[in-house]
Amino acid sequence: AQQVLAALKARGARQVVLLGALGGRRIEHTMANFATGLFLQRGGAQALLADEQSEARFLLAGGTLCLPRGPWQYFSLFPLEGEALGVTVEGAAYPLRGAALRPDYPVGVSNEWEVPEVRISLQQGSMAVICTRPD
Repeated sequence: AQQVLAALKARGARQVVLLGALGGRRIEHTMANFATGLFLQRGGAQALLADEQSEARFLLAGGTLCLPRGPWQYFSLFPLEGEALGVTVEGAAYPLRGAALRPDYPVGVSNEWEVPEVRISLQQGSMAVICTRPD
């Protein structure tokens, strides 16, 4: 995995898109794709997992993500490695200010845009940010 990341950096890649990486018949493959996305993000490449219905991005400690509405109806936040602390969401139907999100209580599910671009920031931890098209 480190060799792949080194090769990407050597070629100047700043973003990696994994198409068809969500859903499917084997949930373990989806979970492995999330682990791969987190690995790539930690290695300095913006990771994006996508299928026809959803996209997943990653947000690391100290980071901010500006998320345009685009074709999406919902966005959800999932902590990946224990608690995600200092979570702030601005411009959404359910804003947060300095919140703690826990992996065992999915309070970050199914938020919606109130403005054309939502701003999400994180002080500690890591999160997956998933955008979903209308049902």
